[in-house]
Amino acid sequence: MDSGFEAGGGKSGLSRPSFLSKKNFGTFDFSKECGLPADKMDDPNAILLQGNFTSLPITITGSQMGVQYSVTTRAKLSLSATATKATQTISVEVVDTKAVPPQASNIIGLLVGAFAPGVVKNKAQAAASAKSGTSTSEAMPQKDWLKLTDGSNPEFKDLLCAGQGSGRSSKQEGGSAVQVTFSPALINAVSPLAPIERLRKEIGDGKSFAVTATVSGGGKDYAQGSVSGRVSVREISPNLASEESCQGASRNADIAYEFINEFPGGASKVGLPKRLAMYLDTKNKQLVAIINQDDKIDPELKKTLPPVCLVRD
Repeated sequence: MDSGFEAGGGKSGLSRPSFLSKKNFGTFDFSKECGLPADKMDDPNAILLQGNFTSLPITITGSQMGVQYSVTTRAKLSLSATATKATQTISVEVVDTKAVPPQASNIIGLLVGAFAPGVVKNKAQAAASAKSGTSTSEAMPQKDWLKLTDGSNPEFKDLLCAGQGSGRSSKQEGGSAVQVTFSPALINAVSPLAPIERLRKEIGDGKSFAVTATVSGGGKDYAQGSVSGRVSVREISPNLASEESCQGASRNADIAYEFINEFPGGASKVGLPKRLAMYLDTKNKQLVAIINQDDKIDPELKKTLPPVCLVRD
């Protein structure tokens, strides 16, 4: 069964007027213009998009106490989206570890050689667990989003179908929890349901948004209080092979977009990746690949981790 990020899911049984329906917003037809499934527009809890992704293997090398090591991991991502929120659950697993100790010339060297493989494996598993977790992004109320995009804010003007703004996100990763609110809104995704012509009409040559993020929780890895930054989006080549981190992946996309998140101290300080690329198949209404690049410094490696290429299962 195809489990890609695509239109699907079922209704929760609720029956209420949709904030996406024509009767609430005059002549604009969200179903026709944005590709939203008409049979699910009366239920804000109906699943519009869902799917599973698996990353290509990621191998990280390093050295500690004279031990040369390599760790190979793989990430699995599950996505589900309604008109009111999107939920992502990620799990990171250790595929393989290797440790090559230095030549033993004394008892310390012998001990390092004996324990190095186990230490590397345990550290890798602990790091993988710390990277696993769930994040939820809550959409702005539709009436507020339409007000923001009606032209009163030029940066958000006419963004009706490409993606709805998020007002708040929460993230549980490892042992930490953080909540971030965004003002006036955060755009960090593009809908694969919308027709390609509509996406190009709304985003054009690219857009850039001034965003204020207010962070609570998360500890020392996150900003405290409010910080102002900028989010930019532009169209990039839909050829997945052009991404170095996706070499070996074969998925067909007809359009792709790149988000760049810039905040003081790094985008990770507000729970965002530095770069996010989304590869869409609008003909089949699917998101076929995601590239996530973090700017957080890994405490063990003393450097940022390589980009992660997640491909639709």
